[in-house]
Amino acid sequence: MVGLLREGELVAVFPEGTRSRNGELGPFRRGLLLLLKKTSATVVPTGIRGSFEAFPRGRRFPRLFRRCSVVFGEPMTAEEVLSDGGLEALRQRVGQLSGQTLAEGSGGKPPTSDSRGSSTLSGGPADPRVRASGG
Repeated sequence: MVGLLREGELVAVFPEGTRSRNGELGPFRRGLLLLLKKTSATVVPTGIRGSFEAFPRGRRFPRLFRRCSVVFGEPMTAEEVLSDGGLEALRQRVGQLSGQTLAEGSGGKPPTSDSRGSSTLSGGPADPRVRASGG
């Protein structure tokens, strides 16, 4: 991932590392912070709505005919996410975008629930492929 980001490519990261057991957005793991320290990539908070209903944990295949949508938020700099409370601020933004309740726990610890939210990392803020939009 580091090489791809340094080449200006986009990388999608699911910072919880697993799917949700109950539809809540769990704490983010700290691997995202290491990636940002190495690359200074821009983070685009992204919410995925409907994925828990379409593909809950424990199912081998998604349920048919369930609508999902992806909503992109305003980009955050690596410095913002790396600052004190930055990972939790990112988590809150993803929760708002995805319409999810935040599970108890602080950002950066391994999840007690699991994920539906994601973050997209951009090789740089001038990347023309990064646009805030709704869906």
